[in-house]
Formats: sequence, C-alpha cells, structure tokens
Amino acid sequence: MRLKRFCEGPVLKRIFFVFSLTAAIAAAGLVIYYTVFPAEGYFHSDCTDTLLWAQASYDSGKLFSEDFYYAALLPFGTSLFMLPFIPVFGISMTTHVIGMVIFAVCFMAALMFFLRSLRFNWTWTLSVTSLFLMLMSSSDKLREIFWGHTIYYSLGLLFCFVGGGLILRWLDIIDKPGAGTAKKYILPAVFAAFTALTAFNGLQSLVIYIAPVLFCLAAYCFFDSEHPFFGAQNIRYFVLIAITAASAGAGMLVCALLRGNVYSGYLSGYSIFSALDQWVDNILSFPKMWFSLLGVQVAKGDYLLAFDAVADMLRTAVGTVLLIVPVASLFEYKKIKDNRLKLLIWLCWGVIIAIMLGFVVGVIGNANWRLTPMLGATALLSMAMARYWISRRTPMGVRFSVAVLAVLTAGGLVSAGTIALMPADYGRDNDLHVLARTLEENDLTYGYATFWYSQAITVISDSQVKVRNVKIEPSTGCEKYIYQSERSWFDAQPGQENYFLLLTRSELATLESSINGRSLIKFAQKTIQQSGYTILVFDRNLF
Repeated sequence: MRLKRFCEGPVLKRIFFVFSLTAAIAAAGLVIYYTVFPAEGYFHSDCTDTLLWAQASYDSGKLFSEDFYYAALLPFGTSLFMLPFIPVFGISMTTHVIGMVIFAVCFMAALMFFLRSLRFNWTWTLSVTSLFLMLMSSSDKLREIFWGHTIYYSLGLLFCFVGGGLILRWLDIIDKPGAGTAKKYILPAVFAAFTALTAFNGLQSLVIYIAPVLFCLAAYCFFDSEHPFFGAQNIRYFVLIAITAASAGAGMLVCALLRGNVYSGYLSGYSIFSALDQWVDNILSFPKMWFSLLGVQVAKGDYLLAFDAVADMLRTAVGTVLLIVPVASLFEYKKIKDNRLKLLIWLCWGVIIAIMLGFVVGVIGNANWRLTPMLGATALLSMAMARYWISRRTPMGVRFSVAVLAVLTAGGLVSAGTIALMPADYGRDNDLHVLARTLEENDLTYGYATFWYSQAITVISDSQVKVRNVKIEPSTGCEKYIYQSERSWFDAQPGQENYFLLLTRSELATLESSINGRSLIKFAQKTIQQSGYTILVFDRNLF
C-alpha cells in the first residue's frame, strides 16, 4: 500500500515532471546545436532549396518568380522565415541557419500544441516531445529532412500538428455549455485560414495533410457505432469536413492563379503511377527503405556484437515497434473511450495510407526519405497508445507499454548520443568547404559546376563565390542546367572579368571525350588543380 501511495503521490509526479522537462530541454538543445553547428558539415546542394526559393521571392518581389525554375512549390514554409534576413545576411549559411532554427522552434511548439490538445499532461507532453525529436534525428537523412532544409515531409507533419490541434480544441469548446459564441466561430475560422494557406503548397499538402484530415474525420464517423452516421452528434465532423475541403480548394485555386505558368519539377512524383508490374517490387523494397531511413546500415559479414551493430539492432527494434503498434491500435479501437485518441488513430492512419499508396502504386518508392511522414505518424501514435495502455492499468497493457517505451527510448538515446558526440566544426574540411576556400583564394567569384557542387559552394561561401548549375554531357560538352536556377544566372555578369568551370575527374574525362568539350578546354586561360578537382579559368562567359 505504501508503494502504491508513493507511485501515485505528488513526489513521484514531480520527479517525473523534472525528468521530462530535463529531457525536453536536452532534446531541443541537441536539435538546435545540430542545426547551428554540425549540420553545415552535412550541407549539400539539396539543402539550398528553401533558401533559393526565398531568394527568388526576394529578387522578384512576388510569391512566385516567373524567372526561377523550382524543384517544388512550397510558398507556405520556411522560405518565409528566411526572407526577412536576405537583405541583412544575403544568400548565406547565416540566413539558412536562422531560418532552420526558427522552423525547429515552430515544429517543437506545434507538436506540444497538438499534444496538449490531446489532453496530455505536461509530463507526457515534454516526454513525448523529447523522444519524438530524437527519433526524427535517427539518421543522417532524417536529420537532413527535418533540420537541414524544409520540404513537404517535415512541413506536412507540422501542418498535421497545428490543424489537428485546432480541430481538437474546437471540438472541446462546442461541448462546453458555458463556452462563448465567439470562441465557437473563431477557431473554425483560424482552422480554415490555416488550411487554405497549407493548400498553397499544392498536391504535396493534399497528400500529407489535407487528405489525412478528411480521412480522419470521415473514418471517425463511419466507425462510430454509438451514433447514427448522419446523426446530430456527427454534424460537427461533417462541418469540419466541409470547412477542410472548401478552404483547401480555395487555397489551391488562389495559389494556381498566383502561380501562373511557374513550373515545379518534383510535383510529378505525386501525380503519376508506376508500372503495374513494379507494384510487387515496390512492396518488397519497403523493409529496406523503412529501416535504412532509421539509420540501419548492416552489411553482410558485419560482426553481430560490434558497437555499430548493436546500434543497428536497436534501430531495427524501433522500426519494428513503429510498424506493430499502429496495427495494434486498430484492434484496440473498440475499447477506447477517449475520442481524441480515436481521432489521432485515424489521422495517423490517414498519413500512413497516403504515403503507402504513393510508395506502392506511385513513383515515390525509390527513396527512403519519402517515408518520413509515415515515420512521424507511427512514432506519435505508438507513444500515444503506450500512454493509453498505461492509463488502463491492466498488467499486460502496462508491460507492453513499458517494452514499447523502453525500445523507443533506447533508440532516442542512440540518436542523442550521436548528435552530442559530433564536433561543432564537423565537416569544415570536406571537399565543398575546401573548394569554396580555394576559389575565394584565387579571386574566382563567378563560375559553373554540376549541381552537387554549384549551389552548395555558393551558400557555404556566403555568396562570395557564385556557382551556377551545368551538366557535362558526352555529346554536347558543357550545357546549362536550369534546375533551381534563373536563366539570367547564365548570362555574362556586369563587371565580371573571369569565369571558371569546376570539374571532377570523371567530368573532365567526359568533357575531353566531346568535340565541344575539347574546344571549350582550349579556351581556358588557366588551370588549377585541387584535391582531384580541376578548375578551368576563362576570360569570358561560357554561354
């Protein structure tokens, strides 16, 4: 009896709260530390997209620039955070880092807002937040997706947190007899405006946020055995469905009018089928994609008891738990009395179904990071279900929850340790940084390179060296590559006395095998060799 009173008493609750607060502060600190310092060592040209979209808006003075060739159209995102800092810091790592830190803070705040809307107490809110942040930092790719740059995967989860939280809070208000009329209308209006803004991001937001919300509301009504489907109790959910659909449609329509003929290359990945005979292969590739996204890197012949192998086994266990618990939630569904948890189950399953449909029958299955929204949904649902089973206090439920939380916590600790051991100046001696310094030291400020070097060097050098995209082809030699670029970047620049072409060994060999390429090499005024790279210097523009 004394042990029971102690476990339920205020002292232990305070201990758990202090522990959860410490864990949340540590996790947030690690995310900010990684974003500000080690992330630069992992920085590459894909990470520049958010900053370049902000630059396109700043240069054109419009939401969408007609002169810029976008990889994706995400006007309602982190580029808005970076935009005010471009006049101060330019296209630089400083601007990029500031924008990503603001996004990280917003992401944490949105997650906590959602958890509080689910009526998690502060101990659970802080604990889940800390563990979620670390699980979403389990691998190089996940850290890149969440804290290295911002695209629809991380944005989609943030939208689900904010939109889901607004829905839950409105449902709470309309059930309160003393709630003011103004509150009953303000929250739906805020939700409608927010959803309309998310729809500016087009099909990606439709897949990762809007469709799961619609599925969540419809599934909740469909599987509600206590009330008629079209009963008075479900009218509120149909109202939310109508608001979601109408505001999303309005947002997409306004965005289409503003966008005009601006092109987005990445959009096609969410709007086309893969061949029918590839569907089985896509399904079979899922385990590899899923576990590799979590950072599992097991090769044939690896020693089972090596430290890296143990970490891989922990990540494998985490990935397995995240697949089992969401399925278990469906079998538990009829026993659940908490309507908020039921809505969370359907929201997470909406994300899972949307991503898996694209993975199996679409063409998004060729990259593991496209499973990121599903990973976030399963992680959050797994922790919510563990909380539910603990609250029921059945012996088997408590044991299962402790096992789930122990595995997830172990995986989170591995991630935390990985980030904590990273030196602040990680990667400052990698090829991109060395090349940026070499170009600056030789007073080469404008030139060309293939995609994986061009835009990364531009940002790393804080635009002291501007490098534009080209392709090196055997047939044509060196040609423009306008992906994530403006056409004017390939024109002769006012006051520019020389231009350069940065080449890898293989690119140089390809250029030398082309008639046009050999002609171009002959015009080079100077050749610089640096760590296996060749820099050709010209006294005129290449195009």
